[in-house]
Amino acid sequence: MSKFLRAAAIMATVVLGASASQAQTIAMAGEYSEGNGIIIQIPQNPPNVTCTYPATDDSRCLRNNQKFFGQGAGPVTLEPHHGVYGAGLMNPPGVAGGTKANGLNVGDSFTVPSFFMKQRLGNQIGIVLNAAVVQLDTAFTAAAPGPSRTKNPQPGMRQFSAMNWSQANVQNDGATVNGGADRLAANTNISRIVGLETLNVSYTAGPQQFGGTMGVLLDGTGRLYLGDIAAISSPFPPSWLPVVASNPVGDTNPGFRTRNAAGWNYTVQGSQVSGRIKAFGPGIPAGVPKTDVRGPACGITAPPSPLGCNEVNGFDTFGLTAGGFGAATSTKHMFAWTTGTVQIIRTGVRNPGPYTVTDTVTGMGYDSIGTDAGVDTRKVGMIAGSYTVRTDGIPATVLNFQMVGVDFKMTPEPGATVALLSGLGMLGALATRRRR
Repeated sequence: MSKFLRAAAIMATVVLGASASQAQTIAMAGEYSEGNGIIIQIPQNPPNVTCTYPATDDSRCLRNNQKFFGQGAGPVTLEPHHGVYGAGLMNPPGVAGGTKANGLNVGDSFTVPSFFMKQRLGNQIGIVLNAAVVQLDTAFTAAAPGPSRTKNPQPGMRQFSAMNWSQANVQNDGATVNGGADRLAANTNISRIVGLETLNVSYTAGPQQFGGTMGVLLDGTGRLYLGDIAAISSPFPPSWLPVVASNPVGDTNPGFRTRNAAGWNYTVQGSQVSGRIKAFGPGIPAGVPKTDVRGPACGITAPPSPLGCNEVNGFDTFGLTAGGFGAATSTKHMFAWTTGTVQIIRTGVRNPGPYTVTDTVTGMGYDSIGTDAGVDTRKVGMIAGSYTVRTDGIPATVLNFQMVGVDFKMTPEPGATVALLSGLGMLGALATRRRR
């Protein structure tokens, strides 16, 4: 044996002895996205794609069902084709008990680093099918999790474990009196009635009653466009048609806002500035550019076709401003993450008509272990629900809902010692080849 190989063998023995005493570092990758009813997905990351619900490794896949007067066409399962990504290393987490390394057993606790997942992709344009909304433009910066929360921050945020809900003040409403009101049970129902609107949020725990809190953050603005629908166009002369309305989303104040999952019945306040209703028909007053900004109507099935369908271009440049639209204030009620099942059912009475609409969204988490190319792997999916009490300028108050899903994948990280051994092995192989 050459002197080099003898030295490599001695070094390998030393390194192996040292690595045996080192704590195992875990590599983690994550991805999340949020559904706001059937139409709006945050982040957009178009196109929206169909998915299979329930899935063993996809908590972002939400099952939506919408019925009018109790009648509907069946559930819709959609998600952005990719969510907000993150990847990195985490320190050895706690162990619930098992035969694998810390963090790789079902139920093992772990902590997600601050701002682990983030995205800033600039303006994104999504075409919407079969809805009053025809196009959604967003320029959001998205991130999760926030380091803590504004009201009554808790040391247990971003920490996930079995029966996390039973730890005092970890999942609470954010009130500063007596630490806030805690979640009382793993299986919990929350009901709300506002006028003719009713809503129920149900949490059903998974086998480990596993979960926790971590805030999902959002900054930036967006705009949705509503097509030429009767609720908007009916006050105007037929010669003014088509009529298109824009409604802003997000806000213009710099800085992240907490969107979801920061506590249990944790509330944040929001506001929405007024949008505009514009007419583009030949009968609007002389001197106004009359270009029709609407593209042709899309077919009912994805992908959007024909080319350019439902697109709104030149809304700010052309047409006549015919009125304001959509200013509102809101209070959002957020709830915690779980590997179990969350279902939200909202029934509301809407105008014109009036008509009754019932929306149901369901999400499911998981916690599973296996191998990937012979390497131990743990996959954890969690979901969290929220609802919003929104009051516009009419005034009219309605209940809306949101649900967010996250998927994590964890594997053992070999670290520098194994990388060093790999390098020594390669050098040894090269030395052997040189001697031949």
